[in-house]
Amino acid sequence: MLGASRGNRVSAAVSASVLLLLLTFVQCGDDDDDGCTPGVPCHCSTARGCIYDCPESGCIPQCDNVDFCSADCGGDCDYTCNSVNQCSVECGSDCSVTCHDVSECIAEVGSGSCVRCDRLSTCDVYCKGECEVRCANVPASSCSARCASGDAPQDCGNGVFVCDTSCPTGGDSLCED
Repeated sequence: MLGASRGNRVSAAVSASVLLLLLTFVQCGDDDDDGCTPGVPCHCSTARGCIYDCPESGCIPQCDNVDFCSADCGGDCDYTCNSVNQCSVECGSDCSVTCHDVSECIAEVGSGSCVRCDRLSTCDVYCKGECEVRCANVPASSCSARCASGDAPQDCGNGVFVCDTSCPTGGDSLCED
């Protein structure tokens, strides 16, 4: 019995140390106790990093001037990440993802989503249905769209790629301008 009690104290001490280490690296995140409020921007800036968990629809995580920004959102998520080393987001359907002036943008988006990558080194997008990826000022070899269907993305020219839908013409773009 004495050995089990000692093991629990050691385990608790290790867990507490790991938690303190994580808090040292992540300096901002969800609003208060309830996470992001749908329709209200969750803004994080000038910190080491930001992690958002926004399972509701309509969350608006925003990051700028941090080392990393990660978000896990429901549908209709509006994720913005700028002046960051690494941006990553996973969201449901009808999301809008904008990454600019960053080193790397990694996105996994649901059907009906739009991803915009501007002035960055790597844009890597996995589409779980219809999506549109727009790369501007990104090396052609560094703009990657992958379709969950297994089909190759359609190259529409000018840095625009689509999965499971046709290239936009006129006002039928998933990326509203």
